[in-house]
Amino acid sequence: MKTKKTLPALVYLFLFLAVISSFAYLISRFAFVASAEYSMLEKVISIFLLLAEIFIIFHGIGYVFELFRIAFKYKKLFKAEEKEYKSKNTPEVAILVPSYNEPLEIIKKTLVTCYNLNYKNRQIYLLDDTKYDCSKKMNEYKNNLENICNEYKVNIFRHEWRGAKAGIINDFIKYITGNPLEGSICTYDNKNIKPIKPKYVAVFDVDQNPFLDFLDTVVPQLESSKKLAFVQTPQYYSNFRENRVALASGMQQAVFYEYICQGKGATNKMISCGTNVVYRIKALLDIGGFDEVSVTEDFSTSLYFHYKGWDSAYNGKVGVFGMGPEDMAGYFKQQFRWSLGTLGLFRKLLIGVFKDFRKLRIGDWWEYFISSSYFLYGWVYLILVLCPILYLLFDVPSYFASSEIYGIIFLPYFIFNLLVFSWSIKKRNYSLKDLFRGIYLIGITFPIYIKASIYAMLGIKKKFEVTKKGDSKILPIYVFLPQLILCFSCLTAAYWGICRLIYEREPFFALIFNIIWCVYNFLILTLVLYFNNPKGE
Repeated sequence: MKTKKTLPALVYLFLFLAVISSFAYLISRFAFVASAEYSMLEKVISIFLLLAEIFIIFHGIGYVFELFRIAFKYKKLFKAEEKEYKSKNTPEVAILVPSYNEPLEIIKKTLVTCYNLNYKNRQIYLLDDTKYDCSKKMNEYKNNLENICNEYKVNIFRHEWRGAKAGIINDFIKYITGNPLEGSICTYDNKNIKPIKPKYVAVFDVDQNPFLDFLDTVVPQLESSKKLAFVQTPQYYSNFRENRVALASGMQQAVFYEYICQGKGATNKMISCGTNVVYRIKALLDIGGFDEVSVTEDFSTSLYFHYKGWDSAYNGKVGVFGMGPEDMAGYFKQQFRWSLGTLGLFRKLLIGVFKDFRKLRIGDWWEYFISSSYFLYGWVYLILVLCPILYLLFDVPSYFASSEIYGIIFLPYFIFNLLVFSWSIKKRNYSLKDLFRGIYLIGITFPIYIKASIYAMLGIKKKFEVTKKGDSKILPIYVFLPQLILCFSCLTAAYWGICRLIYEREPFFALIFNIIWCVYNFLILTLVLYFNNPKGE
């Protein structure tokens, strides 16, 4: 009993110390940069390093704040909310599975799981966005797809192609609400099936398989509040056991869904993730439908819901399993799409905070800025890798503090934040080894994030590209040229640093610290070869 009474206090103390040590480190770094007397080049490099550290610190504080929210609202920091919502109503639900030339076996598996749902007052729609031509191959694909849908009483909706996933969902909603666009057709027109008038739409990506009770869990939650625009649920990968990329990307999802999303849900400002989610049609009509401009239409649309005063919720119960990317090509494509859309929203927020400041609370603006700026990590990682290289090879300092001071201000910040992160993850029974695989995979993806950030800031649009499923391939080595160049630079700098240590000896600790960072970054960057062989063959 004594342990149970003292544990919450220790939790809050740990979280508090992590935040305080982060701010103390940040203030010290500002002071060092402001007071240092170095050349202009050294000052510029030091400012870039400081900005990178600010980014990491504020995202770390954001993670700690999510833990605070979970602890205060749900009282159980390491257990997802398991509140059961009950409702006598069983409103009509349209189950939507958007598809673009996906493998038939994957489509069939998803449609079967949707067909087997316990919830009776629903209809299933395959939103077929495939661009057909007159070739024999495409005609055969179309016929096989229609046979599968007929077998499981699935309606097929097609339209004149536009707007990718967001476009076909918007056109379906117009169709189902009695305002069909020219060119929109649905197969139940030719069957003896009476169309429903749904109150909600449940959206599943084509590789996501819902459990039997998914709608029985989520629909009552939507019925509990007329202000809820949507309820988002977690996404977990089922193909992680035999695939390195799927395992690492799955660990990234675990941190996102089990802590960050639960924290956002505590304030009724959860963001939509585009799949495993149920939307209120009235709310979608209120904001004019999904944002068709962004390639992450779900995230962008969430902002418009919240602008209009709608709430959103998160249900932490696992109700769906899906497939993660199975090779680096698929992972890079997925991450480029996510980062391009997310950073595009970040650009909108920079304008919106001045034009529409009163539409959101300060805490909500903070949440959106933290979420939408995440993929700037590509630049941050590049800066963190380059700074020790520049010091060891060209004697260009960027830190502006003695090694002793570095240890005094850096170690408390590093230790407290690492302990909080590791401790929170271990409490959910995840392996730290697997978790760090996910972190390292993010690191070696830095060229993709940098490319996406340039596209987003310049307003360059890219068409929506789906992540291929059901196959994994090893990419040619030239694809990883940026990572390998940086990897070789780290190795060269570490070797040169050791030579300086032997012959110059001073500054001893500065050389040691920078050599350690170069070796560490070298080891991370070599993992491109590990992940490029996703099945360990």
